[in-house]
Amino acid sequence: MNQATGLPQVQADELPLPSRPVAFLWHYICARPWHFGGLLALIIGAASCAVAVQYGMKLLVDAMAQGTADRGAANVWWPLGLFIGLIVSENVFWRLGGWLGCRTVVASVVDIRVDLFKHLTGHPMRYFTEHFAGSLGNRISAVGQAAGAIYGGLAWKIVPPIVDFLGAVVVLLTVDVRMAVALILFVAIVAVLITGFGIRGRYKHQRFAAQSARVGGELVDAVSNVWTIKAFSARDREAERLAHEIGFEARAQRRSWMYLEKARVMHDICLSVMAGGMLIWAI
Repeated sequence: MNQATGLPQVQADELPLPSRPVAFLWHYICARPWHFGGLLALIIGAASCAVAVQYGMKLLVDAMAQGTADRGAANVWWPLGLFIGLIVSENVFWRLGGWLGCRTVVASVVDIRVDLFKHLTGHPMRYFTEHFAGSLGNRISAVGQAAGAIYGGLAWKIVPPIVDFLGAVVVLLTVDVRMAVALILFVAIVAVLITGFGIRGRYKHQRFAAQSARVGGELVDAVSNVWTIKAFSARDREAERLAHEIGFEARAQRRSWMYLEKARVMHDICLSVMAGGMLIWAI
């Protein structure tokens, strides 16, 4: 009981889940701030070592080139030690990140599925009569898998390229400030184009996800009622109905897939133009 208002105090587990995707994912990041913070630090450290390895290779080559007449007298030991140390550090950071990421992401997905189950069971019984039970269960599993894929993608597919880009900007700043500024502007333009293109195709992906969940639920319900299907000799009729629904799912999947391929084509064209332009400028 809340002493100030006289109303029952809501427990932390009974608080409503965020309805927005970003807020929903951030809710579970805040539940394990040290785990996700450590994972981010390890991934950034590994990506930074990968960038620094290239600089270490440059120092090693320069040192070997200065002592071509007498390789033993060349001051190559410090660059060699730095180069090997960066490689070892990068591998250690990646392996530690994989270990911590495994524990963190899996635990967060477990919490998501349990919380969604609690949220689902809080609905009135009329809600369950209007929706397929199998579809509702599949959606909980699908959300957990999607959240795990997003967390893993952010850690191993989003953060490393960002660190690589920042490292490339730092390297270009030491060569020509104008080239670094041009790289930043071009990447910003490409990011805006790709983001806008992705937002326009959101409904295609959502339609595929909804249809996939619906088909999964209907398959579960059909298997659960197999004795009824056999009793009324409805195998062929149920197979035709499921084939019709699966056909809708296949068309939605093709539209979603091809939209992603169009985004990849746009990215490849922009990358080719950027790389070609930078090389022509340098030459």
